[in-house]
Amino acid sequence: MKKHNIVKKQAFLLVCLLCFASFASLASAASNYKITKISFDKTSCNAGDTVVLTISYEATYSASPLDPGRSYPKLIFSGSASRLILYAVQSHSWAGNIKTFIEPVQTVNSGTLAAYFYIYSDAARTKLESTGYASVTVNSIAPTVSIVSNKNPVGALEPFALTISSTNAVSLAINGEKKSTTSGTFPYFQTIATKYTAIATNSLGQTAVQSVTVAMKSPPPPPKPPIISFTGSPSSIVRGSSATLSWTVQYATSIFISNTAISGSTKMSGTCEVSPTEKTTYILTAIGPDGTITASKTIDVSEPYVPPTTYSLSLDLGKTTIAAGETTYIRWRSEGYSSVYSDDFSTNGQLSGQVDISPDRKSVV
Repeated sequence: MKKHNIVKKQAFLLVCLLCFASFASLASAASNYKITKISFDKTSCNAGDTVVLTISYEATYSASPLDPGRSYPKLIFSGSASRLILYAVQSHSWAGNIKTFIEPVQTVNSGTLAAYFYIYSDAARTKLESTGYASVTVNSIAPTVSIVSNKNPVGALEPFALTISSTNAVSLAINGEKKSTTSGTFPYFQTIATKYTAIATNSLGQTAVQSVTVAMKSPPPPPKPPIISFTGSPSSIVRGSSATLSWTVQYATSIFISNTAISGSTKMSGTCEVSPTEKTTYILTAIGPDGTITASKTIDVSEPYVPPTTYSLSLDLGKTTIAAGETTYIRWRSEGYSSVYSDDFSTNGQLSGQVDISPDRKSVV
């Protein structure tokens, strides 16, 4: 009897062991997952582009009530300037079908963007079942920018335009002012020389910088120094006397008058006395920032009057006796006098001359 009980216990233990082994085998089968696809839709792309990652995996058994058949996947993106992006994907139940993930991913910077896919059989993600890997090469597309002014230099408040051209940019700013487009022509005006800096920025925050300085036109030069007046008074003198030269100019930096002591004067108006001994032409030269201009004035010189040392006056008549109504002449000559006058006939002040007369009575001249 005792021996029979021992055999029964041994048989029970054997059945338990067989059941445990069968369950363990079933559990082992329930943990069998396989990744069927992991790939990006491109092998290379530009920085800032969006690529699509497709992942498919399957369980190689059908779920049973004894095993809920859940997987616990995890997706990690790394690379591309060492930026790390983690996706803690939710667990999924199975019924013998294939599960597919489609993940749009925006690339950053340049280099290689890698996707690592892990499948775990437990919620704590400690029992790794399968792994997958895919990558895409990210090309760095740096922005470029150029800036050109259609006028340089410009006048105060004179309109001009800046033409900006950029590539691979999502934004543009000129001297800190953000523009609505990344390329174009923009109107400006200014009153002082100004430096204009264009900054183009791409989707990754990379920038390109170019500048242009628009200068101001030089102010127009002042007009040539006009001579308002240049006179001499009197315009004719007797040798030994003097005349006065007077001038008025504007915008001049220096004044010169030939044959005088006026040389490099900065007076815009003035006078000076001259005593030429013969007919003389004086030239006024006015020098200014934009040139030179001249004017002239001539002073005539005559000899002084020298009184004679003797005085004489003679008269001649054509006839000393004439009939009534008859005409004769009278002639006179003088020396040493300044003028000759008569009460009976006209001399016009001449020192010598001849006139006809018709006296109606005896006359004394």
